[in-house]
Amino acid sequence: EEDGETYAGPGGSACTPHAPEAYALMKSLCAVPLSRFTPEVMSLALFAWTWVSTSAPGWLAPLASRSAAAWAWSVDRHMGLFSGPRGHPKGTGIDAEVEAAEEAEAEAAVGASNEDERQARLLGGLACHHTWLAFFTELWDTVCDRTDAEHSAVVQTLLHMLQHSLAHPERLSSHPAAAAPRFRLLLLALRFAGQRAAALADAGSPVPVALVLLHDRVVKAGLTWFLHAPAFSGHLTQRQSEEQHAAVADFVALLEPLCTKPGSWPAWPTGGPAPAYTPGLHGRSTLENALSARHGGSKPPPAAHPVWGTSPVSTPEAAQLLLFLCRREADRLQVWARPVSGPYGAAAAATGGAGALPAGAREWEGLLQCAWRVDPQLAVAITARFPGVSAPREVLTKLLASNAWDPAVQALPGAAMMLATPEAAAAKVPALAALATWAPGQAMEGLELISSPAAKHPAVKAYAVRCLENTPPEQVAFFLPQLVQSLRADKGGQIADALVHMARASDLFAHQLIWALMTEERPPHEAFNPEVKRSGWQPPRDFGLWEPSTKLRERVLAALAPASRAYWEDEAGYFDRVTSISGILKKIDKDERRGAIAVELQKFSPPRSDLYVPTNPDCRVIHHINTSGTPMQSAAKVPILVAFKVQQDPLGRPATTAGHAASTSTTPGTSNGATTAGGLHRVEGGLDASAVGVQVAEHANGSAGNAGAQQQQGQVGSVAPAGPSRTLACIFKVGDDVRQDVLALQVISLLRDAFARCGLPLYLCPYGCLPTGYERGIIEVVPNTKSRAALGELSDRGLHDIFQAEFGAPGSPGFEAARRNFIASEAGYAIASYLLQAKDRHNGNLLITDSGHLVHIDFGFILEISPGGNMGFESAAFKLSHEMTQLLDPGGGRASATWQQFEELCIRGYLAARTVAEPIIAVVALMAESGLPCYGRGQPVANLRNRFRLDLSERAAAQLMRDMINDAYQKWTTGFYDYIQALQNRIPY
Repeated sequence: EEDGETYAGPGGSACTPHAPEAYALMKSLCAVPLSRFTPEVMSLALFAWTWVSTSAPGWLAPLASRSAAAWAWSVDRHMGLFSGPRGHPKGTGIDAEVEAAEEAEAEAAVGASNEDERQARLLGGLACHHTWLAFFTELWDTVCDRTDAEHSAVVQTLLHMLQHSLAHPERLSSHPAAAAPRFRLLLLALRFAGQRAAALADAGSPVPVALVLLHDRVVKAGLTWFLHAPAFSGHLTQRQSEEQHAAVADFVALLEPLCTKPGSWPAWPTGGPAPAYTPGLHGRSTLENALSARHGGSKPPPAAHPVWGTSPVSTPEAAQLLLFLCRREADRLQVWARPVSGPYGAAAAATGGAGALPAGAREWEGLLQCAWRVDPQLAVAITARFPGVSAPREVLTKLLASNAWDPAVQALPGAAMMLATPEAAAAKVPALAALATWAPGQAMEGLELISSPAAKHPAVKAYAVRCLENTPPEQVAFFLPQLVQSLRADKGGQIADALVHMARASDLFAHQLIWALMTEERPPHEAFNPEVKRSGWQPPRDFGLWEPSTKLRERVLAALAPASRAYWEDEAGYFDRVTSISGILKKIDKDERRGAIAVELQKFSPPRSDLYVPTNPDCRVIHHINTSGTPMQSAAKVPILVAFKVQQDPLGRPATTAGHAASTSTTPGTSNGATTAGGLHRVEGGLDASAVGVQVAEHANGSAGNAGAQQQQGQVGSVAPAGPSRTLACIFKVGDDVRQDVLALQVISLLRDAFARCGLPLYLCPYGCLPTGYERGIIEVVPNTKSRAALGELSDRGLHDIFQAEFGAPGSPGFEAARRNFIASEAGYAIASYLLQAKDRHNGNLLITDSGHLVHIDFGFILEISPGGNMGFESAAFKLSHEMTQLLDPGGGRASATWQQFEELCIRGYLAARTVAEPIIAVVALMAESGLPCYGRGQPVANLRNRFRLDLSERAAAQLMRDMINDAYQKWTTGFYDYIQALQNRIPY
C-alpha cells in the first residue's frame, strides 16, 4: 500500500500485496454479525458484503464461502431462525460443548433479562437471518446462469449451506414471526435445487442424490412449520407482516408447478453400477448376522430414509400436503397483515381465499394418513387447524385408536385430547385404557376434559386429574371456582384427592381452595330468614355442593401442618374481621357509618407481619388505614371500602410447606404474571399517592356510590406511605354474590393473556375479585380512574372534549397518547363484551383511567341475561356510542387512520381470541350448574361456542367482526339505553 502497488487477486481482481491479510479481513467481516446479532449490525454487514462483491467481483466465491461458514456457525449455536420451537431440542446431534456453553450463558442471564427482552432478542435474530437470506438469494441470482469456475464454487457453497440448514428441521424456530425467514430459506433451497436439476437435465446428466435429498428436506422442513398450533405475531411492523404473507405465497407459487405437473418431482436414482456386495452372491455379512440375532432371527429393520426415517412417506404426496397447508397459511397471514384492506366478500369468506377444503372424508383421509406417516404430531396439529370440520377429526380418532400404545403417540398430550372424545367414552373404546401411560398435559387440558361428557369414563377422568397434578398448584388455583363445581360429579374422589395433595404442597393454594369451598358450603342460618328481604328474594338452594364442600374443607384443614393451619387462621381471621364490619352497619344511621367503621378498624391490627391481600398475594399487609373506611350504599347492603398500607414483595406471600416461597401465579399456559390464583385478577400498579381519583369496581345489583369512592380517594392518597410501600384499597361486601364477576374476570384474563402472547397492544384490566364465603367477597379497587358517569356529573362535555381538557389539544403528544390508549382498551373490551355478551353497559359501569384507558366493571348481566327482564334491548355486539366514535373516528366518515387502527385491533383481537376458545368454553361450561343468574335461561355454553365461529376461516371470521363493528357504530339502541338510564337512575351520558 505504501508503494501504491496492486496485484491481481482471485479472478484477476485488484487487491493489496498482503492477500492473506485481505482474506483474513474478509473472514472477520463475514463474522462481524455473529458477535452482535442485531438487525442494525446485519444491515451494515450486508452493505459491506455487497460493496466487496461489487468492487472486487473476483472475491465473490471466497466471500460466499466465509459468509456461509458464519451462517453455519449461527445454525449450530441455535441463533435466530434456528432457535427451535422452545429453545433448541436436546439430542439432535448438537455439539455438547455448545449446549453447555449456552446453558451457562442462559443461567448467567437469569435476573438480567425478562420475557420482553428475550422476545426482542429472538425477533432481532429472526430479522438478521431474513436479511442474511436476501444476500444469499441475490448471490444465487448473480451466478445461477453462469458456467465458470466461480459458479461451481458458489454452487458447492450454497449446497452445503442449505443442506446444513435443513438437516435438522426441528431446529427451526416455530415462533409466529419466523414464517418469513423460514419460507425464504425454503424458497431459496427449492429454487436452487430445481434450477440445478434442470441445468443438469439439459446437459444430459443425472440428478445427483444431493439435490434429491435437498428437495426432500425442503418438504420436511416445510411440514414441521405446521407441527404446532397456528399463532399470530403482533410484534411485527406492517411491512414485516406483509413479508410474512409474501414469503409463504412466493413459496406456494414455486411449489405448485412441482406438485401439479406429473414427473416434476425428482426421484431417487434406482439404477447405477452393480453393488460390490450382495448377500445372494457373497453370503450374509457379520453385521447382518448380528442384526438378525438381535431381532430373534427375523429380518432386520429396513434402512432408514435420510429424511423420512423408516416411515413409508412418498415425497410427492408429502409435497401435495405441504402445498395444501401453505395455501391456507398464506391466506391466514394475509388476513392478519391486512385485516381491513384485504380482499373480502362472500366468495372469499366462504373459501377462506385459499381454495375449497377437501370435499369428502376420503380426501381428508388421504391427507391425514400422509401427515401421520410424516409425524403423528402433524396429523394432530392439522386436525386442530380445522375445528369446524368433522372429517379430519374422525380420521384422526381412528388413527389414534389403532396406535394408542405407540410411545411416540403417547408423548403427545394434544393427541390424548383428540382420543378422549365423548363418542369414544360413550362407546367405551378400548384404546382409552392407554391414557394411563399417556404424557399428561397442563391444567388447561385437564379442565377441558373435566368439562366434557367424556369425563364420565374413568380413564379420561384419571388422565384429566394427572394433567392437573402436572401443573404447579399456584397455576391450578386460577381454576378453583370450576374445580370446586366439579366436585358434585366426583364420585370416586379423584379430584378431591388431587386438591388435597396440592393444598399440602402450597399454602397459597390451600388458602384459595378453602375460600372457594366456603363459598359453596351451606349458608349460615340467618341467610334462610334475613332481616331485610330484597325484591325477588328466595331462600338459598343446594346445587349439590353443600356437603362435598364441607367435607373437603375439613380434609384440607386436617391435612395442613400446624404452622400452616395457624397461618390460615390468622390470614382468614384478619380479613373476616374487616369484612364483618359491613354486616354491622345496616343498623347504624348513614351519617354515623363512616365514624363507626373507623372505630371498628381501630380495635384490631394484622396479627402477623406476613399476611397478604387475598386479591393480590404479592402484596404483604403492613397495616390497614383506620381513617380510610368508607361505607358505600347499595340498597339493603352496606359494602365498605378499606385501604391498606402494603409492600409489593413476592417473598411476603405464603410459603409452601417445604419452606419455599410460592411461585408467581399465572394463568396456566402463559408467562404473564398478572393473574393470580382462584379467580383472583391482580391490578398492576395498585393505588398510589399520585392517584387523582379512584373508581370502585362494583357488582351489577348494587349501584354503590361511585362518587363516594372518588371522595374517599382523597384521604387515602394523603396517607400514602413513602418508600417501597404503597396504598391498596379493597371493597368488602356482605350480601352480594361476586362469583359471576369472577367468572367474567376469568374470561377477560384468558383473553388478555391471548392478546399478550400474540403481541397485540390491546388493553384489558381484570381487577381483583375473590369470594370468601356465602355472599361475601373482596373486590380490589381499580386505581387511578373515574367513572364516565362521575365525569358527566362534573360537566356535560363529551369524551372528546374531556380528553382535550385533560390531555391537551388534538394532535398534541398527550392527547394522541391518550387516544391510542382509549383505542386499545375499547378494542379489547369490544372483544370481551361480545364474547361475554356483557350488558348494562351504562356510563356508571365504564371507567376512564388517568392515561385514557377504558375499563369495564359490573358483570351482573352476561351470557344470556340482560336488564329489564331479559328484554335484550342492548342489541349491539358491544358499546360503541356516539361520543366514543368522536374519539375513534374524527370526522365521522369511517375513513380516518385512527378508525382503521381500531378496526384492525378488533379483527386481530378476535382472531387471537379464537385461539383460546376451548379453554374459555371449558371455564364457562364447568360453572353451568352453579346457580349463577347468567345460566338461568337459554343455552349459554352453546351460544358462547357459536360466537367464536370456529367453523369459519380466518378471512370469514375477520369479515364477521368487521360487520359487527359497523353494526355497533353509533347504534340507536346503545344511545337510547343510556337515555333510559339517565331518566331512571340519573346516570349522565
